[in-house]
Amino acid sequence: MDIDAFVTAHRPAWDRLDQLVKSRSSLTGTEVDELVELYQRVSTHLSIVRSSSRDPMLVGRLSALVARARSAVTGAHAPAWRELTRFFTVSFPVVAYRARWWWLVTSLAFVAVAFVMGAWVAGNPDVQATIASPEQITKLVNEDFADYYSENPAASFAGRVWTNNAWLALQTIAFAVVLGLPIPYLLYVNAANVAASGGLMASRDKLDIFFGLILPHGLLELTAVFLAAAVGMRLGWKVIDPGPRRRVEVLAEQGRAVMSVALGLVVVLFVSGLIEAFVTPSGLPTWARVGIGVLAEVAFIAYVVVLGRRAAARDETGDLERAPDVAPAA
Repeated sequence: MDIDAFVTAHRPAWDRLDQLVKSRSSLTGTEVDELVELYQRVSTHLSIVRSSSRDPMLVGRLSALVARARSAVTGAHAPAWRELTRFFTVSFPVVAYRARWWWLVTSLAFVAVAFVMGAWVAGNPDVQATIASPEQITKLVNEDFADYYSENPAASFAGRVWTNNAWLALQTIAFAVVLGLPIPYLLYVNAANVAASGGLMASRDKLDIFFGLILPHGLLELTAVFLAAAVGMRLGWKVIDPGPRRRVEVLAEQGRAVMSVALGLVVVLFVSGLIEAFVTPSGLPTWARVGIGVLAEVAFIAYVVVLGRRAAARDETGDLERAPDVAPAA
């Protein structure tokens, strides 16, 4: 190899990399991408020079340049506020948006099962008798159901609801490691619980009270659970059908993306818990309480659709691991 010609051809790239490294604290996004690309290229140059030349000064110069560039690439981190902003504007909404059809089917299936089972409970005294005695049902529909939302201090109740719902969502997502197979059963159990309560309330003409107390917080709460179930089952399906990519690669990427949903739902369920603790048992008229729940639901769906679609158009995946794809320096 003609080392002089090699140096002449690649010196502009080396000088540019040196300039970017010196200015690393004030680089723009485009310049950061250029820094990573040049680091990869010059790392390759160093390997070539080491194998083809005995010029210690050239090897030393490139080694020092690559070392400083590697420090700039691997040691620079975006401010925490920027990462947090990216999480809520890109990572979380794009994963939810990409799972939208799984999400929609999960929601419709849950509502259909709960409605059919609820109607079955409401219209069959024999079924009601297997759930509770007539006295217990009367006490439930007249006292216990409404008292549940006001028997504890609001702040304490909000904390308990948030913890329980967040744990349910995390469990649902965690089932993805077994291909999401337990998730339909988990949803069925929850649909049966909702149906039993709704059916008993309907059997005593208390359905207006049931929906008046369930809808304010339940819309957002169940939407969050449906999303957790959807991404969990979608991840399980990716293990079965990874497409043209390697299964382990898809699983790792999608698994990290799903963690975006797990973290984001902590916030969503916190909002739902606040509504359940402070709005559901409040003295507001039913239309106002339900209206607040509908407003929260519409806001969340709009947030996912608008920001998720925008991020999906840029081919974002929601993968939490965004380390630069760099070649190791020799």
